[in-house]
Amino acid sequence: MLKDALNGKYKLGAVQLVERNGWYYFIVPIKKEVSVEKRDTVVGVDIGLRYLAVITVLHRDGKITDVEFLKYRKLLDKIRYLWRRIDYLKSLLPEGQRSSKQIRRLWRKTRRINDWIAHNVSKRIVEVAKENNAMIALEDLRWSRPKRGRRRKDMNRRLANWVHGRIAKYTLYKANWEGIYVKFVNARDTSKRCHVCGAVGYRKSVIFSCREHSYTSNADFNASVNIGIRAMFPSVWGIVNMPAPSGCKTPCVSEG
Repeated sequence: MLKDALNGKYKLGAVQLVERNGWYYFIVPIKKEVSVEKRDTVVGVDIGLRYLAVITVLHRDGKITDVEFLKYRKLLDKIRYLWRRIDYLKSLLPEGQRSSKQIRRLWRKTRRINDWIAHNVSKRIVEVAKENNAMIALEDLRWSRPKRGRRRKDMNRRLANWVHGRIAKYTLYKANWEGIYVKFVNARDTSKRCHVCGAVGYRKSVIFSCREHSYTSNADFNASVNIGIRAMFPSVWGIVNMPAPSGCKTPCVSEG
C-alpha cells in the first residue's frame, strides 16, 4: 500500500513519529477516495456470545445464498483459561492489593487474543460483502454493557470480554476502505421474530421456533436474516412481507 501511495495510487497524509514503551514508530496515513453506495444485496451480521458472528447474504428478492458461522472455539477456551488463572492469582494477593505484574500480563494477553479475533471476523465480513457486491448490516448493541447488580457475575464478565465493539469498529473502517456501505440497525426483536413470516416465535438455547408455520432454525441465523431485512426495509418483518422487486408479483422466498 505504501508503494502504491508513492506511485500516486493513494494520497499520503502528514507523517508522524511517536514513542510507545521505548520504541519509536512512523505513522503514515494513506488516503483513498471511494464512492459508498447502498446496494440491493445485504450481508446481515448477528454478533453473539455463542457464535462470534453469523453472516448471511440476503438479496432483495428474498433469496438467501450464503450463511457462515464464525466461532473461534480454541481461542475462546484459551480466554476462559486465562480468566480462571487471573481469578486464582487474585485470590493470592495480599489484602488491599488489586492487581500484580503477572495479572496485568495475563490481561494484556487476553486483549491481544480479542483483538486478533475482531480483526479476523471483521475481515471475513467485508470479504463476503465484497464477493457479493453487498452492503453490510450490523446491530447497534450499545445496550449490551456490563451492569453491576443487574446481571450475574459470569454474564457481566462475558459481556465485558465480548468483542462486538471492536468487530463493529474494524468492520466499519475496512468496509469504508473498500467503498462498502455499512448500516447499523435497531436490534430490538431481531431474535424474537420469524425471518420467514415475521410472527413472534420463541427461542430455546440455539433453536428458534415459529408456531405460525411450524418452522425451526438456528436462532442466530434467524436473527442475522432479520438484521438484513431491517437494513433494507425498516418497517418490514419476514421475507414474505418484503416488497416485491420490479417485474415480480411476489418475492421469492428461500430459507437458505
